[in-house]
Amino acid sequence: MAPEAGGTLPALSDLELTGQSSKYSYDAELAAVLPFHVKIPFDDIAEARRVEAEGLAEQLRARAELPADPTVVVENHVLRGPSGDYDLPVRTYTPAYRATQLGALVFFHGGGYVLGNLDNEEPRCTHFASKVNCVVVSPEYRLAPEHPFPAAVDDCYRTVCWVAEQAARLGIDDHRIAVGGISSGGGLAAAVSHRARDEKNPDLVLQLLLFPTLDCRLQTQSAQRFTDTPLWDSHSNRVMWDYYLADSDYPSWYAAPSLAESFEGLPPAMLAVAEFDPLRDEALEYAKALLQAEVSVEVHLYADTYHAFDYIAPFAEISQRALADQVNSLTRALRS
Repeated sequence: MAPEAGGTLPALSDLELTGQSSKYSYDAELAAVLPFHVKIPFDDIAEARRVEAEGLAEQLRARAELPADPTVVVENHVLRGPSGDYDLPVRTYTPAYRATQLGALVFFHGGGYVLGNLDNEEPRCTHFASKVNCVVVSPEYRLAPEHPFPAAVDDCYRTVCWVAEQAARLGIDDHRIAVGGISSGGGLAAAVSHRARDEKNPDLVLQLLLFPTLDCRLQTQSAQRFTDTPLWDSHSNRVMWDYYLADSDYPSWYAAPSLAESFEGLPPAMLAVAEFDPLRDEALEYAKALLQAEVSVEVHLYADTYHAFDYIAPFAEISQRALADQVNSLTRALRS
């Protein structure tokens, strides 16, 4: 369970900075940003959220100095919850110029199920909308530990159903809907794919799984080995599952999709995997399970990289290549 926050919050300058470890041969451009990356104190939720908010505020100030993309219209919506249920904020990214109904991607942000919001992945969502020529929809799902599983899965699945139900109004072809996410958002995309299959609504054309969280058992070699990798390590991975699963002794595969009894009938998948990431092996094992169930899978294992490197260093050549791979997979899946 989450430890209680206490004491005086340290200044940002007093926090530990993550440097390049000599144990890992990181890509040079990715290694160059590590001395400037502030380590998130994941054991302390209040402090972790404060540090994240400071970092995001800096990003938003930098984004505000850049011209807005005129090819994408960004709008905020609220899905009203009946009888006091959670009012779910949703953001849509729609190509400004189009002649026909478009495919859609419902994208879930990362943050270990306890951090993150709609602003974190706005550059990626805008990029997808522009380059793939699709509508991107992203929800502000509820976070643990205040709202452990299944709150996030319920919110994400609710968003996908809303997109399918409102397809005509949103200018979407309801036969061309994909789901995707990064890190814990990738785990949610996989979970929603299972739930949509089980409830037979809606039919999905792709699950875009970027460095996803899939297995709460923490038994893979990478989950145990990478104790000092940047952004995400084996300790933060274990703490994340404690927050998310709370006191659940037997988690559903909607929480940890690797636990599924069957992978048959799931939508095709694209998995992005980092070499030095505690989540590496569970992603590769998940891809194997999909293939054995005759589900089409595309896997990209990026050498010399760490978890979510394309978010931390989007300017790096390898990050640009990874983003292009994501755009290409989406374009093929959402092709009319």
